[in-house]
Amino acid sequence: MVGSRNSARKGVAAPSQPKTQPESRALLAKEKGNKAFNQSKWLNAAQHYQEAEKLEPTNPIYPSNLSAALFEMGNYTECVSAILRCCSHLDFETQAPLASRLSIRLAKALSQSFAAGNSISIHENTPKIARLEQAGPTEGPDATVWSFWRNIAQNPNHLVAVDDARARLLNLPLLKQALSSSCEYFSISHDDVQSLLENCSMPDGPGNAAGLDSIDLTSLPPTRLSSLAFLLGGVGDARHVFGTLVGIHETSRRMNTKQQDALKVHVTLLDIKEHALARDLVVVFLLSKIMTCADTVERLELQATVFYLYTALVMPRYCHRRFCDAAEEIQSKLVQTGNKLLPWISLDSRCVPAIQAALRLWTSLPSISTAHHLSQHVYSPSTDENRSFNLANESKWYSEIKAFLPPAATHVKTSWVVNPTLFDDSGERRLVTMDGDTFGIIRQLATFHRRHKVIPFRLLADSPAFGYVAGFFDSVIAALESLHGKLTLEFIHGDLQSELLRMRTYPALRENLNLPVKFSKIWLSNVPDYINGPLGTALFAVPSLQDTNSKTGANHLLSFPAFFGEPKAFSNTYAHLEARDFSSHLGCRVVYMDVLDVTILSPLPLPRPNPELATREVLKTWLIRVFLCTLINGKKNSVAKIITPSTIVTFIHLLIHLHTVGYPGHWLSDFLQNLMSNNLVTDLLPYTDALPISLRHDWKKGRPDARLQLEPWIPEMEAIVARILPALPFALTPPKALPAPEDIGLFTAMIHCYGEASVPDPVASLLFFNRSKVRVENITDWQSHLLAVLRGEGAGKGMGANICIVLSMDALSWEMVGQISWRMSRARVKRMKTEGWVVAVYDTHDHKIVSSTAVAKDWKELNES
Repeated sequence: MVGSRNSARKGVAAPSQPKTQPESRALLAKEKGNKAFNQSKWLNAAQHYQEAEKLEPTNPIYPSNLSAALFEMGNYTECVSAILRCCSHLDFETQAPLASRLSIRLAKALSQSFAAGNSISIHENTPKIARLEQAGPTEGPDATVWSFWRNIAQNPNHLVAVDDARARLLNLPLLKQALSSSCEYFSISHDDVQSLLENCSMPDGPGNAAGLDSIDLTSLPPTRLSSLAFLLGGVGDARHVFGTLVGIHETSRRMNTKQQDALKVHVTLLDIKEHALARDLVVVFLLSKIMTCADTVERLELQATVFYLYTALVMPRYCHRRFCDAAEEIQSKLVQTGNKLLPWISLDSRCVPAIQAALRLWTSLPSISTAHHLSQHVYSPSTDENRSFNLANESKWYSEIKAFLPPAATHVKTSWVVNPTLFDDSGERRLVTMDGDTFGIIRQLATFHRRHKVIPFRLLADSPAFGYVAGFFDSVIAALESLHGKLTLEFIHGDLQSELLRMRTYPALRENLNLPVKFSKIWLSNVPDYINGPLGTALFAVPSLQDTNSKTGANHLLSFPAFFGEPKAFSNTYAHLEARDFSSHLGCRVVYMDVLDVTILSPLPLPRPNPELATREVLKTWLIRVFLCTLINGKKNSVAKIITPSTIVTFIHLLIHLHTVGYPGHWLSDFLQNLMSNNLVTDLLPYTDALPISLRHDWKKGRPDARLQLEPWIPEMEAIVARILPALPFALTPPKALPAPEDIGLFTAMIHCYGEASVPDPVASLLFFNRSKVRVENITDWQSHLLAVLRGEGAGKGMGANICIVLSMDALSWEMVGQISWRMSRARVKRMKTEGWVVAVYDTHDHKIVSSTAVAKDWKELNES
């Protein structure tokens, strides 16, 4: 080529190059495609094969190769088209092996596309499809691919089956049960008050997250302002709700007229603890009373009631009376109207009974010894900080009296009562403690005042604590008044992950009520501590964010964050990923992650482009690690509370999510099929040392190409998959022994717990074993024993058929009636009864049995009709 240029420059004509024939160019493109295919670069390979087909359209090899690349990409619709084009030029007699491969690929592509809900018009190609079906194998593992396709495609009740399966999937318990039914109730939250418009980085954190998740309403177009939606999971005392309302009110003053007219705000308060929601509702209701109150004395008493209700251990009796009146009025309105309390408050129908129960508890409490509860209250003042807020004198009073100074304008009698909203009712009435620096919340509200330039309340000099709190809520009231007709506060009682799944599964139910399905920003507090950290956040919260990269979900880590040391250990323990891999594996972006500050995740457009996904081998290795650590988790840390609550149900949701991310359905179905067929071959083993997972941990400790023994976990897998199979977005060929959905029963047994089993953390599972084969008295370390069973070595060799683990039991309520319930095939339960099996509650963090055993002959099936 260089010589040609020189010749041309000298005026000598360059020698003409022979033209490349289309066939040769097509062959060259095919070779490039083969090279890319062997490197798992499916998109690149498909482009080369497509080029080859254009150059030589009558050669069936090129569309055949193209169909293989498209199949590996998960582009099943185009794969089918390529196969049908190939069929037009295929000699079925001389190219029988190719025809057989295409037959198998076509059936699988049709099945995967159908399971994903993508319709492919096949009627005009019926003769070609029939011809290819005849060319398929009659024996071997792929002999049934066409019958499988026909069974699902020709089922007249397929859509009904999908709907039923989705409903069952939604109702499956996502996490392990807690050993105690008493949820932790923090009546007063821990975080500094924030507006969700602001950056969520902690004031005393590293500060590197500044501006990464803030929202500037003045820069948003009216279309975005009309759909502002915030969700606060683990809402606690709703301080961030109030802070967000103040922030919106403050920012709205700087909007132009079009923006102000368009502004619509929806804030969802979600908590698993009904007492937190009931307390927040009473506070909001009292604020609505203050908004319309013209009497100065009555208004001051209502303000005092909010002050003591929100911050104090005890309150004056007149405030208690005001609280009871408000609680009774709320109950009366709910009885009369269902869930219509105020025009701008939306109460989920499932939330109302729980809130009513909490209100009844608080308004019917018997006489409580104020002196006794004050004597139990330990006050640890922060002297220097109190001084900076002019709270030092009141702090001295509080250390002696254990009560805040009342506002000077009221004449308070000496008879005070305990704040009823601090009482919890989980089997027994108990007062939630408020030990520590009780002035912390006062200073947090005051700090928010200063940051947002809120004018202090006029009684600040007489009773500074009251002044700060009343001033804060005055700013909230101003926000409520400014947002009249533009604001909805929604209350939902439930766990975060299930409620968000419910919204996405049945979006029409919310849309019909003008409720959002997705949110501008989600604040999770420390909920991820209990739902598998950033992995749980990526699975259940991030998909509920609006489709924009600028809105993020964030949370604070409260469970010994410093123990992780660095974000890599934090992410590795929960997600088995580095932060940079979240985009390729989970379809979201880690905007910021610091265990001493916040974690911020942001959605990415889905599905992800094929080149940006992990390779099949990388994905498989990661899934094996996640799965094995779900079956057997690490040892409990003696210092830090690191919870690994995931179950096989959680893992199924992960596979479903990966399909949404863009991973091919057959990758996921092949993986799940290997698990259910007890055919997992790997040299990986679960992490069994103390949590968190060390970054230096060597995962490859097993024998090369060893087949792990999954028998103990297969009964639960089959009970789950049998009930939700049509809901899977990928086509799974079920094992022959898979029972029908109606053959899965709900069983119950009575047990007695051991004294140490009282932890309100999701760590409880069920351990079944054949009493005649398993000598429990000889097993001192259940984690090691289960690992030996998994490996099929030592004492665990051949024991897989005599042990069964159910990670996600349906219910555990032993504090009340000592009852457990779980789902299992009736055939398995019948066999267990014949063989003399027993069941006990198993603590997956302490790796020990924590209850008595219940013999199989005493198990009962519950009637679900």
